[in-house]
Amino acid sequence: MGLGLALALPAALAGHIRVPANALRTPEYGWLGIGIRDVAEDLSYDISAKFGVLEGNGVLVVEALEGGPAQEAGLKGGDVIVQVGPQRVWEVKDLQRIVRQMAVEDEVILAILRDGDRLTLPIRVARMPQEAADGLAAGSLGLIVRGLDAAVAERAGLDRRGGIRVVVIERRSPAERAGLQPGDLILSVNGRDVLSPADYAAAFRESTGGMTLRVLRGNNNPLTITLERPGLTPQH
Repeated sequence: MGLGLALALPAALAGHIRVPANALRTPEYGWLGIGIRDVAEDLSYDISAKFGVLEGNGVLVVEALEGGPAQEAGLKGGDVIVQVGPQRVWEVKDLQRIVRQMAVEDEVILAILRDGDRLTLPIRVARMPQEAADGLAAGSLGLIVRGLDAAVAERAGLDRRGGIRVVVIERRSPAERAGLQPGDLILSVNGRDVLSPADYAAAFRESTGGMTLRVLRGNNNPLTITLERPGLTPQH
């Protein structure tokens, strides 16, 4: 998963260089408007039996979001995406990588499996909504976050208007090595409270090195987790 822009200024220069405002904008990502997950083992077996062993993997569409490109193209929950244009899709991260690299308004042909049939559907890539794009700000470190609304924050025992929840941790990524887990609630980044994906994205973009996260996991005391950007030498 990629990050369109990451600013890393030498520490000696940080604070002495004026960065153009447009350099801090969230990158524009492609978006299909679907909820997805990897194909489970039982479904993989059924698909392999119907379509052959090479089709035993793919991405299951859990839902097509209302008004999104997928719904308009005719995608439905239960469809399995196995190919985007000429590119084979084996798992969720493949589809995410392919779509994010496409230009907004590009049209592509999806190959899907539905009710025992292999179908093709044309779909036009849309611009990812800002909140979702902000959640990808640290995608290069292997994590994706989502906003936590006030009601959910209250149920989690947080006395705040909102927050940030980790929803994806990529295997063998800096985020996984640092100990982050799906479901963790990020309370602050480098000492800055984060109440929304926009807060989180701004804190990441303004960081010139590693990130120190204050994280709540379950009902335990908050943890301090340090994320190092690849290629940077940790400071001691």
